[in-house]
Amino acid sequence: MNGENENEIKWSLFDVALGLVVAIVLESVAVAIWASVSGGKVAAPNTAYPFGEEVSGFFGFWVGLVGTVVLASRFRGTGSLVKDLGLRVKLIDVPLGLSIGVACQVVAGWLIYLPFYHLVPSLKQNLSTPAKQLTGSGHGVTFLALAILICICAPFVEELFFRGLLLSSLKTSLKRGFGQKATKWLSISISAVVFGLVHFELLQLPGLIILGLVLGYMVTKTGRLATSMFTHAGFNAVTVFWLWKYH
Repeated sequence: MNGENENEIKWSLFDVALGLVVAIVLESVAVAIWASVSGGKVAAPNTAYPFGEEVSGFFGFWVGLVGTVVLASRFRGTGSLVKDLGLRVKLIDVPLGLSIGVACQVVAGWLIYLPFYHLVPSLKQNLSTPAKQLTGSGHGVTFLALAILICICAPFVEELFFRGLLLSSLKTSLKRGFGQKATKWLSISISAVVFGLVHFELLQLPGLIILGLVLGYMVTKTGRLATSMFTHAGFNAVTVFWLWKYH
């Protein structure tokens, strides 16, 4: 992941970009199939997503991301996600990742936007709208199911793709024209921006990019995806807890 396996990794940024496009298309297709089969309606803007729409959308998007990772490793890597992407864990990754994730939520979610709350009274409500859309249809068991998807499944899948496949692809591509240090920070920065943009939430973009920078640095520093997975999980868990507690 951090240089020990570069000669065996042959996937390109084109492979990653194609996989991301396929994942986005599969998300739309899955939601359309759900709406057709169930007779449900896709949520209007700024309204809570129906539970079935959320699950089907997650499923389609994640199948695309995980499928891309597995195929890239199988046909353009060693076939081992441990060797190719650093998919391994140490005990320290759990408390370290979760605590940093909570800290990122404080910095990215509060300190960045706090100075603007008085200038833009609706800002706080607008920032929480996407999260409310995700969990607004969930109550009891369905809320618990959504919490598991958001706090466990999403971090695992997204880190595999963005800090695993994308970040390693960027390092391989950029090292041809830049020095080691420049390659490291350019790769982390570009992957963070892509990660933020893929969420399609303009107001949340600065916070998501900051989170992406932290996640990329942690993976580069430790060589393990588990550090970023637990950090991502901690970040998402704060949002879910806040919605459960106060909404």
